[in-house]
Amino acid sequence: MNYNKIQTFTGRYIDPVNPKPDDISITDIAHALSNCCRFAGHTKDFYPVAQHSVLVSLHCDQKDAMHGLLHDASEAYLTDLPKPVKHNSTGTLDFFRALENKLSAVIWKKYGLATIEPTSVREADRRVLATEIRDLTHFKRSIDPNENDPYEFEIIPLDPIDAKYYFLARYKELGGITI
Repeated sequence: MNYNKIQTFTGRYIDPVNPKPDDISITDIAHALSNCCRFAGHTKDFYPVAQHSVLVSLHCDQKDAMHGLLHDASEAYLTDLPKPVKHNSTGTLDFFRALENKLSAVIWKKYGLATIEPTSVREADRRVLATEIRDLTHFKRSIDPNENDPYEFEIIPLDPIDAKYYFLARYKELGGITI
């Protein structure tokens, strides 16, 4: 048993500390993100990261749409940590954040994307987040002048199977080839 690698849905092995582009699969990303719930599961209903990723892809600049789709792809291999944990000021999770950044860069490079997240993706991500908070959580929104306004549409959560195919359909629509 190799404890340095993760076996993926498609049977590949990936070392998340030293990822290689050939270890990355869009099918693995879609499958894993469709089974990961946003907000560490603290939503009214299950809401998959894969669906979130598609929404970001649909709302960022068209030229950045593939980047929007893959902006959280590292979570397919590392999962995610709640923001107050991941971004604590003690520096104890610097290794995790560096690992996440390294893995994201490998994924983005594999799919021909810049290794820096475009501004339009960050902006769409923040607005989708505001929409998710409004539609999917019991969170109280803070009065923050820097907070983004939610989009006008309502988010209806997909189940994992539908979210996976929604993600893969968006990938194909953007010109990706599923292998």
